[in-house]
Formats: sequence, structure tokens, C-alpha cells
Amino acid sequence: MIEENLLINHYKIIEWNGEEHFLSVWNKNQSLKSAYAFSCVWFYQIIAKRIGENNYAKYFKVLDYGNQFTVENITTFWLTGGGGIKITPLVKMYFCVKFTIVKFRYQLKSIIFCKILCLRNILTNINFSQK
Repeated sequence: MIEENLLINHYKIIEWNGEEHFLSVWNKNQSLKSAYAFSCVWFYQIIAKRIGENNYAKYFKVLDYGNQFTVENITTFWLTGGGGIKITPLVKMYFCVKFTIVKFRYQLKSIIFCKILCLRNILTNINFSQK
């Protein structure tokens, strides 16, 4: 998202289109910070369309994520398990370790952006993350 200049910070707003959703917290404008906190699907679907299928394929390859299969529907594959992307628990754990110790060829700015988003609280040198 940072690489495509889709989101420059955690607070950039994407306007809600007025479509009612089953969770009332989704029925309003969202920033990445609020969308992450509420798992707001429509926000991520808009971002997915903006990123595009070609960029998804590039990111899966660069990140060595699972079988790196290009998804069939970039707006729902993470909801339905479809699209052919597969990753074992062990490979997912290895991915998380690489992310934690910054072993990817991404700008450090992008990694820090993601880590700040996940960070919930800092209390006496203990970090609590969500999701």
C-alpha cells in the first residue's frame, strides 16, 4: 500500500459509500487504523482493487508467501480461501519471523508502517499486538 502511495499514513480516510453492512462500525468512513481495528472488509476490498492483481502477484513472490499463486478474485480470496493461495502453518510462522526481523526487500518505512498498525499498547517494555 505504501509502495503504490495508496495510503500515506494510518489516518487517511476512505469514504463509506452508504451501503449498509451487518456490523454498524463498518457503516462510516474508515481509515486504515479504524478498518484494521474493526476488520472492515469493504475498506480492504477497495484497497485490493487499487493494488491490482499484478501487484498482488509481485508481492506474493517477493515475500515468498505460500505457493505464490496469483489470486482469481482479489477482493474476496482472503475471505473465502479461494484463489488458490495456500500456505502451511510452518511456512506462515517462518513468514512472521522474517517480517519481525525485517528480512524482506521492502522499504523499512513499509515494515515500520505495518508494525505500528499492529501495535496496540506499549506498557513497561512489553508490546501487545492484535491480529
